[in-house]
Amino acid sequence: GDHLHRLLVALTDTTLCEDVRAILRGQAVPSADSFYRLRSAGLMVGETPQEMRPRCQLYATYLAKHLL
Repeated sequence: GDHLHRLLVALTDTTLCEDVRAILRGQAVPSADSFYRLRSAGLMVGETPQEMRPRCQLYATYLAKHLL
C-alpha cells in the first residue's frame, strides 16, 4: 500500500497528473517530456507516447480509483 501511495504522491506535478488521467481514459498522447518522465518513474510502459499504458493492471486500477 505504501508503494502505491508513493506513486500517487509522485504525481503532484499537475501536468503529469493530467497526462496520467488522459492515458487512463484512452485519450490524448502525453508530451515527449511527460512520456519520458512517466516511463522513467516506472508508472508507464510503451515504446512511443502513442503506445503508453500503465505498467501493470494494479497500477491502472489504483491510479484510476484515485485520479478519475
